[in-house]
Amino acid sequence: MEKTNNIILNYLSFLNASSESFQNLGTIVENSDYLRELQNDYLQANWEILVESVICKPGKEFLEIYGEGADCNRNSSRVCFPKKMATHKIKVKPKYSIEILDRITEESIELQEYFFNSFVFYSDRDYSIKSPFNAVLIEHENEDKYAVVDVNNIFFEKIKKH
Repeated sequence: MEKTNNIILNYLSFLNASSESFQNLGTIVENSDYLRELQNDYLQANWEILVESVICKPGKEFLEIYGEGADCNRNSSRVCFPKKMATHKIKVKPKYSIEILDRITEESIELQEYFFNSFVFYSDRDYSIKSPFNAVLIEHENEDKYAVVDVNNIFFEKIKKH
């Protein structure tokens, strides 16, 4: 369990360390839709290499997509093994016994109803996909609902999908 948490935090460190390259995509590509596709491909490819390949059993376990997933393969949001379906996902749990607030609404949330979506930059009650990544976008288990939480207050755990 701790291994999963550490690997995902290492991925966050990688994203922030490679932020200059990530942000330079915006200076090279003028088409914003194409830029977003490139960024999603970059994030998903590195998620599969740096996280999934380390915490999952090779060829047997696959994680939910990172964020919006990749667009490079037709009919799949994955980069590697595009025909494979997710067998596991990342749950978020409170690291400390404190109330967890959605940074956007400032309302208390029940983390057991949410799972990991992606890392985001949070500022002034808004978030975006840019560095420095300093918060976590989480997605409700059963509803089309998202929240942003402080990365320092949560713990990541790999669980089997239902």
